Amino acid sequence: MKKISILLLLSLLLFSCVKDEGNYDYLDESLVSLGEVTGIENTYNVNSLQNLQISPEVSRITNDDEFDYYWIVWGYGINRTSWKDTISRERSLNYVVNLSSGTYQLAFQAKNKETGVSVYHISEMNVASIYSSGWYVTKTVEGKTELDFIEKNGIFHENVLQTVNGECVEGKALKSFYQSSYYTQQQENPDGTVTILDNQKVFYVLSENDMRVYNADNMQLFKKYEDAFLEVPTVYAPQDMYLGVSGQFLINDGKIHWIGLGESGRFGFPMLGDYEVAPFTMGRMNGGMLVFDLKTHFYKYAPYSQTYLVDLKTENSMQDCNNMDYDLVFMDEQTAYYNLTTGGIALMKHRDKEEYVGIMLNTNWSSGKNPFAKFVKVPDGCVVGKGKVFATNCTNDVLYFSDGGNTVGMYNVSNGIEKKAIITYPAGESVAYIRHMSYVNYNGDPTVDCLAVLTNTSSGWNLYLYNFVGKTADVETPHYQKYSGTGVAKHAFYRGLYSQEIN
Repeated sequence: MKKISILLLLSLLLFSCVKDEGNYDYLDESLVSLGEVTGIENTYNVNSLQNLQISPEVSRITNDDEFDYYWIVWGYGINRTSWKDTISRERSLNYVVNLSSGTYQLAFQAKNKETGVSVYHISEMNVASIYSSGWYVTKTVEGKTELDFIEKNGIFHENVLQTVNGECVEGKALKSFYQSSYYTQQQENPDGTVTILDNQKVFYVLSENDMRVYNADNMQLFKKYEDAFLEVPTVYAPQDMYLGVSGQFLINDGKIHWIGLGESGRFGFPMLGDYEVAPFTMGRMNGGMLVFDLKTHFYKYAPYSQTYLVDLKTENSMQDCNNMDYDLVFMDEQTAYYNLTTGGIALMKHRDKEEYVGIMLNTNWSSGKNPFAKFVKVPDGCVVGKGKVFATNCTNDVLYFSDGGNTVGMYNVSNGIEKKAIITYPAGESVAYIRHMSYVNYNGDPTVDCLAVLTNTSSGWNLYLYNFVGKTADVETPHYQKYSGTGVAKHAFYRGLYSQEIN
């Protein structure tokens, strides 16, 4: 119905342009109507980097030289309604689909150069990628960082970076991050011209001393570390990232770099000041990032589009967030469906004594206020402070933790109740990563709401998935799914077809 309405409107506009001069001699029919377009489907389902070829025919056109042809593609929904591009000016389309996965409109137009009379055909184009939905594991293989990918149907792709690019990332694995849109890649062509790839989906893959940016639809390399900055830092030490709706933050060697949406795909200069932030963040999609300064022991706010960190006010709070007597052990946001920050949790240790506190964080810091919602001493006898691996539950005041051995525990920050081992693995299996994965069903994509635990053994890694007991933070055992691979795993996440940024 939409296509019929568009064509009807265009026809009315075209006929309204034929001025009535009082001469009723019959005109050549081709001057007022070009007839029908054939040879174009109403829907195209294509893969990223597929060569799409279409050869349309337009009735009453006998000489191509008398016409201008246009092929135009534009996105809608999650693909930026304002974006469009002319991809060809030939009647027959021969186009390598270099678009991010998603749904687009594809329009063909034939226009008479002399009369301006046009005919249109609009199709829907669905661009897919095998990498759009599934589990990603970031791991170390022979001292270098690699990605394994498990499709949602269970098909396993090992060492994807090496397979696609012939090389992976230098250094031991740290983390990977997914940016769902608005990345701009400037690609130099052999003739010296530059092609701008707008609104791209990308992966940032971080090692302990390197970082690379990959096209998330085909895993081809976009940028190496030295290409990803306006001025390359002298120390290669990526530590953490936060991807928001207004830009991306990178912590490198204690300094914060920022890049805005739609810019050149390169991080700017570090934020000014004498600071060193801890390698943990609490982000808010439209509000920047909360960090902890190791030099001043202040919680600070890193806003979008500013060159310095902002101090937070402390009035009307149970605990000052500035000049603290505590060091940060862990901090992370609680997010619903990967993109809506509802709060956060921090664990801190007193610098002079064996005392720990659990902190429930609100999002007031994005307006310059104290972020503490609850500040609760960890009871004696609890072992959460000995943890080396932590994760927040997205909907409960709970930290999951492991000391790097073969158990996962659970600690309630608000009431101090601790369960030292809600999961126990065989001896020799060590916990490397824990995450509450929350991805909601959309357009047929499977819902994922589980606790994911990544472990390592002498022979490789295991990824275990657990259902929750109702709406609590407890998990059902045994696991409902397990995947295994080679190498030493460090980080994992689930990417859905319509996932927003994943941190």
